[in-house]
Amino acid sequence: MSTQSAIYVQPVNKSTHGGINIIATTKSKENSAAIKKFVKAYQSDNVADYIDNKSGTGEIAVWKGAPKVQ
Repeated sequence: MSTQSAIYVQPVNKSTHGGINIIATTKSKENSAAIKKFVKAYQSDNVADYIDNKSGTGEIAVWKGAPKVQ
């Protein structure tokens, strides 16, 4: 299902709680180059475009700076 054909789409804002994926690591690795590279790659415009328009699952990219975040 895409968000365009959905009967209702929950607004994405600071009060949205359910269904948000979180990238987690250990405290000792949070500043590692590999983790920073992964987060930067995941939170890219290309991934946001795929999530928002091509995944076909009604998902929306919600990280800070993602195109559809309100």
